[in-house]
Amino acid sequence: MRNKLIHIFLIAFVLGSCEQIENPGVNDKVESTDFCVYLSDIATKTANDGMSTQWVEGDAIGLFHAIAGTQNYIDDNSFTCDNVAANKFSGTLTEELNAGSNYDWYAFYPKINITNGDSPVKFSKYIGRTAMSSFAGKVIQIGNNSMAHLAGGRDGFPVVGFVDNVPASEFPTIPMRNVASVICVNVTNTLSEPIVISSVDLVTPKPIVGNFSIELAGNDIVASGAGQEFIRLEVSEGSQIAGGESSKFYIGVAPFTVTSGEEILLYVNAAIGDKTVSQKIAKIFDKETPFKSGFIKTFNVSYAQTDVVPLKVNKSDFKTLNIGKTSTAFKAGSEHYSFDGWKLLTGAVVGPTTFTDGSIKDLAAVICGGTSQTGVLTSPFIADGCGTLKFKYGVYNNNEKIRFRIDIKNTAGEVVQTETVENLEPTKSIAAEYSKEFNVSGVFQLEFTNLCPSGVKNRKDRVAIFDIEWTNCPG
Repeated sequence: MRNKLIHIFLIAFVLGSCEQIENPGVNDKVESTDFCVYLSDIATKTANDGMSTQWVEGDAIGLFHAIAGTQNYIDDNSFTCDNVAANKFSGTLTEELNAGSNYDWYAFYPKINITNGDSPVKFSKYIGRTAMSSFAGKVIQIGNNSMAHLAGGRDGFPVVGFVDNVPASEFPTIPMRNVASVICVNVTNTLSEPIVISSVDLVTPKPIVGNFSIELAGNDIVASGAGQEFIRLEVSEGSQIAGGESSKFYIGVAPFTVTSGEEILLYVNAAIGDKTVSQKIAKIFDKETPFKSGFIKTFNVSYAQTDVVPLKVNKSDFKTLNIGKTSTAFKAGSEHYSFDGWKLLTGAVVGPTTFTDGSIKDLAAVICGGTSQTGVLTSPFIADGCGTLKFKYGVYNNNEKIRFRIDIKNTAGEVVQTETVENLEPTKSIAAEYSKEFNVSGVFQLEFTNLCPSGVKNRKDRVAIFDIEWTNCPG
């Protein structure tokens, strides 16, 4: 019988270098280095060294074993890293091993919870947040080129390992892999003046953030389940990128596959002098392309935008407003944004259950009506003019009134047409529909301002606005 006190050696879990996406072409490659760990309670997280994610002393993994080829998984609890240089974890097995048997070994960082029905080959994990931002769908990278946020482990970037058919007389060596797939946005500044990247927004056709069912399927790691299809990478302490220079920004997501004809959107947001400019990049794939667990795909972006480019759209997209999450704080001066540039000042974001008539399908922007908390909803600049404007609106609290102003502005910020919408006795949680022909040609901007009809200082006359759309007016 094998002594219950053993050492586990783990191969450093890495992110493999993959495709540089300018024109499609896949060339997956994995590079790995050795490391050691010991068994203990989870106390710290891992650190990054270039492409490799290294263990630090005190890191703890969850360990399971089973007789080779069987599904009788034994939970060996925590094993702790006590020798970083050797990459070795130590701990005590739950049972002694049979000297004549071979075993399959499974390692997890962080541990999985088998009390909820999870097993070492199929378990649930959250993907897409960092310790600094538990807010789903937002990840924070500190500084240009940093990968440290991808070592979050339990905070949204779990790692797993598996090795089979190891004789009981041998210590297992377990190769570790990141569950997440990583998208690297390599930004090259083609301008003469420096830029500072403040955030990168990613929109995909498949779920990439949420609580996923993770399955170890041979050499692949497969994620399934519902989740949101967008994520924001905020860059803290970003440094200037001089003209001709490049920096990299890393977004960890659940593994997914795009099919031919599907599109991925990137919004690269940069500070240029005293203004912030967003460059939109649309990538349409001409073949099925997997974004695999443990691999990096790189999008090369040549940043060349010096001013705001009007959007060519005909409706609002509030799905990404406040990164897709509801919020009812109504703090004066608070701001919520959508990836494509809608801005909500002193307002809230509400979902489908707010209105009983089922009219809200995704999210609605709520402009507050307090005299000291006046809400304003502003669109990005939009190309091709505004012919007929339509939207839905309403209140979802008792004894609240509706009076707000619609301003249509030109690129100089001048109001070219205005309209006041009023209903002092609205029906709660039932949406009204607005439609009017404005026929404003050229680039325009919409602005909705609550006029506070009750005259109350705080939290009153809260109006939800959603499903905004318009026809073109070329002029």
